[in-house]
Amino acid sequence: DADAGINPGSSEIPNNEVDEDCDGEALIIDEDGDGFNSDEDCDDSDAGVNPGAEEIPNNDVDEDCDGEVLIIDEDGDGFNSDEDCDDSDAGVNPGAEEICDDLDNNCDGEIDENLAVQEYYLDQDGDGFGDDENVISDCLQPDGTSLVGGDCDDTNTGIYPGAEEIPNNGIDEDCDGMDLLSSTQSLSGALISIYPNPTTGIVFLQIEGTLDYIINVYTIEGKKCINVKNKPSIDLSGFPHGNYLLEIIDINSGEKLIDQIIKVD
Repeated sequence: DADAGINPGSSEIPNNEVDEDCDGEALIIDEDGDGFNSDEDCDDSDAGVNPGAEEIPNNDVDEDCDGEVLIIDEDGDGFNSDEDCDDSDAGVNPGAEEICDDLDNNCDGEIDENLAVQEYYLDQDGDGFGDDENVISDCLQPDGTSLVGGDCDDTNTGIYPGAEEIPNNGIDEDCDGMDLLSSTQSLSGALISIYPNPTTGIVFLQIEGTLDYIINVYTIEGKKCINVKNKPSIDLSGFPHGNYLLEIIDINSGEKLIDQIIKVD
């Protein structure tokens, strides 16, 4: 009776632990039953929102009633962590352009999609020429590959297109489909090396000693197709592939030698 605001006709003020209307109870309002009264609960209709609740990021809801919603965008690219598939990289987000880097730049669940690809050849021996049988299509050149194929032995660094051919060793170093063969024969005391055989065009004659000679080349049917004197080479480039007979005649003694030449394409 010492407080004029407290009497049976007064309006109850909620949540102040005072029984203003003298009904024997102080009015407590906690509509969502989360243990926080309506005067401290910023949404008393939602039990998940109260000063003790855990803040859920990026949902535009102030769960803990601190006056702020929690937004997480660690890389500062304008996309929150719940929609950014890598929130530590500003170059990766749903608005980014897909580039060839083995990453899902635009967060669509695919890696390096819809990018131009190129064929690369596996180059196991690292000689710059790859194996035609091991082709990799990619938008970015993988390690251990080459843009150039044609390596006929990708385990040997000395074998590749354009490598120096070693005659008569049974190995096709330059990947032209054949070993470089040379034959050495004697004519009137001079040694004559004839190479390469088979040939795709030029056949060379390396002569050790003094020799004045004529070269005749015949088809396998016996038709003479080349007749030259003292030439260090003959050119079969314009002739069909097949077998030819090479005749070398010593002009002074009349001695001769005959060898078979194989012309390939």
